[in-house]
Amino acid sequence: MKKIFIFLTAIVFLAGCTSTPKRSNIPTPVASIQAVSEGEYVLTNIFPEANLTLGFDNEGRIFGFSGINRYFGKANIDNGAIVVEPLATTKMAGPQDRMIIEDQYLTILKSAKTIEIKNDSLILTNERGETLIFNKK
Repeated sequence: MKKIFIFLTAIVFLAGCTSTPKRSNIPTPVASIQAVSEGEYVLTNIFPEANLTLGFDNEGRIFGFSGINRYFGKANIDNGAIVVEPLATTKMAGPQDRMIIEDQYLTILKSAKTIEIKNDSLILTNERGETLIFNKK
């Protein structure tokens, strides 16, 4: 009886020591466009005041707001690699500082080579190491 009590106590103790898995801080490559096609994302690491957005749909389209104009085009995602095809934009003008932000953002976006998810963030990176970090809107 004493051995059974010790055994049950050990089981309860060990079960109490386990923890729920934490979210990994290791980025996970995005497998396909369908994995990110629900909703829009907001850019958080640069130009946060500009409310820049990025979205994808199941048909392979990419779209969003680039500071003054809306943009749209096609993108291919395959196991963490992204290819953004030429983008079209509306042609509204705005303040010079906002036009510069828009140009810089679209330049980095068009040059993105990798796409991954880390916690709740969507991360795009180009060959020069420039990174765009988005959170779900």
